[in-house]
Amino acid sequence: MNRTSDFNFERAEKAISDYAKATGDDERTTDLMIYFVECGYQFTLDYGDIDEVFYDTLIEMYEKAVGRVRRMPKNKQGPFRKRLEKIMKFTDGIGWGYHDDLGDLYYGAFQQR
Repeated sequence: MNRTSDFNFERAEKAISDYAKATGDDERTTDLMIYFVECGYQFTLDYGDIDEVFYDTLIEMYEKAVGRVRRMPKNKQGPFRKRLEKIMKFTDGIGWGYHDDLGDLYYGAFQQR
């Protein structure tokens, strides 16, 4: 059974893209991107370790969200950075190098060690 078939990446990514185009609201679009990754984390908790494609997709969205947060004014970054950090920290022990990639992206972007 391919558990990723229950998680429709294309539909979710298209919804985020459509929302961004329709509203031009960078903060809420970033919120949706982070929520996408948070849902992926919850999916892993609910169903166990998934597969490489699943985690690669989450990493790509996480990277896009990190980029958006970096472009925000510093005074608006805090809540988003906290959520990104929480995701990164909570993924320790998840397979396919997922945690390591998120750590590299987070620390590379925000230079906190």
